[in-house]
Amino acid sequence: RKPFYSVIRATCNKMIMIRFLVHLNLLCHAACLSVARGSSDAIPAAGGADVAEGVRRAVIIGGGPAGLATALTLANHPHNYHVSVIESSPIDTSNSFDVSKAYLYNVNLRGRSFTDKFSSVHDRLMERSVVQQGSFFKSFAVISADPETKIEMNSKSEIDAKGSGKASFWLPRHEMVKILQEAVSECSSNIDLRCNHEFLGVKPSGNGGLDGKCGLTVRIKDLSANEESDLDVALVIGADGINSSVRDMISRDVDGCFGEWKYNREKFVAIKKHSPAVGLRIKALQMPPQFPITDFDGSQYVTHSEIAYAVRSKFSSPRSYLSLGFLPMKNNEEVRPANFITRPNHELWTIRSGQEMREYCTKAFPRLKFETDLVSDEEWERFAKSEGTRFPHCQYSPGLQISSPDGNAGIALLGDAIHAFPPDIGQGVNAAYEDVNVLDKHLASSSEGKATLGEALVAYEKERGPEAKAIIKLARCGAPYQYKQPHRIDRLRRSLYVCNITLRLMLNKLTCGVLPQPAIMLAANPSLKFSQVMRRADSVTAVLIGCLGLLVYSIFRKFLHI
Repeated sequence: RKPFYSVIRATCNKMIMIRFLVHLNLLCHAACLSVARGSSDAIPAAGGADVAEGVRRAVIIGGGPAGLATALTLANHPHNYHVSVIESSPIDTSNSFDVSKAYLYNVNLRGRSFTDKFSSVHDRLMERSVVQQGSFFKSFAVISADPETKIEMNSKSEIDAKGSGKASFWLPRHEMVKILQEAVSECSSNIDLRCNHEFLGVKPSGNGGLDGKCGLTVRIKDLSANEESDLDVALVIGADGINSSVRDMISRDVDGCFGEWKYNREKFVAIKKHSPAVGLRIKALQMPPQFPITDFDGSQYVTHSEIAYAVRSKFSSPRSYLSLGFLPMKNNEEVRPANFITRPNHELWTIRSGQEMREYCTKAFPRLKFETDLVSDEEWERFAKSEGTRFPHCQYSPGLQISSPDGNAGIALLGDAIHAFPPDIGQGVNAAYEDVNVLDKHLASSSEGKATLGEALVAYEKERGPEAKAIIKLARCGAPYQYKQPHRIDRLRRSLYVCNITLRLMLNKLTCGVLPQPAIMLAANPSLKFSQVMRRADSVTAVLIGCLGLLVYSIFRKFLHI
């Protein structure tokens, strides 16, 4: 066995990396780059009227990563659905950078369980992303506010993603969506992507189901032509995000259309939970590619897109402290969003003019040349006036599906429609891809004639429902203090959090793995379901509570004997 000091040293080395990740103060989000298809708002397919008789039809509400991934899955063997994807954004905005949503994805092994199924998706993902091995960035630097501190780079050896199979990929959301849209365009005979279309509602019908049995009629509106139309389908997928219109429609059923379907509407009311990250505000400043940072000797260090940075501010009070995060990106010529993540009462949100914002940031970050034309006057003005957005509550939907009495038609939810949370644990897109995989597995039984569509959807809900609840539990305790919230109570809780992680790591080492690692580390193992992760973490919690109880009992008993 290792000597005790070796255990401590190994634990401390892990904690150095954890603290860097915890302090990175990063999040990433962007909308999608354009698929050059002229001014059309649709990637055409066979169209509703031209679908061959007997071909099963499905509608997916939401054209984000979850929706497009589902479309690819349903359009291919063994399902072979004709799929219509309804996306409310016009194609020229749904596929372009949106600074109000400036964050990135880390597609890890959980997400790769989907992307590796499609060679075109996997190849493009490797080509357009920054590869990361395990929990470590290829290169990263924490930039102190002190101009006399040398900029030191922490680098890992080169990573061969194909060699180990354990790599994950960093890329902006718009690149992920672009990759999926390109794959969709290659399946254009089976997939009809309709951008600038709004979902209006769905109701049961006698059309669109399997073999002409019970089906669904989906009402949509072409926003550019201001025309409404119907689609008769067997399956509707709600992949329309945290405020899902499909989920809301199921939970309310105002017209009573689904009265004969006999389901519990209350199951589709999202259950909201709190975490320390809920309510934090974020907005992004657009930094130029390869922006410079002043080094200790006065020279200008030129940044690179594939390197992650955390830039600290000179201010340290609870209402003024800032830390800028830059996650790795493949394109070194692309704008890099600098994310400002703060408490709602931070003084940043009181500044309304571009000039005042420039002066404030110049004082806060003396190593960034904000007093120059590094950032344009127009961008400072836009940034100052931007209200940004807020991190949502951790929420999940107990209900994932409903189906017709004869089992020939149904509605299913996935992605953020069933589990949404702040980006602390980096599992949003990966959990959505796992949803798609599980749906794929159970729908295969329906596609092969071994079960009805309704039975397949029930099996999907039975397997994935507990995972939606478990991932919300993980999101609440996984890494909620990585934004380095500066209030005193935040600092105390962060210290307790770090102590908790350190203790669990030490117990894991000292027991030779009998007691599991912290939940945030267990989640990196794709062979474990989120429910298994939380059960193992809860077992350690039970041990710690038991030990604490024995200690209190012993002290109390000793006191009584005195």
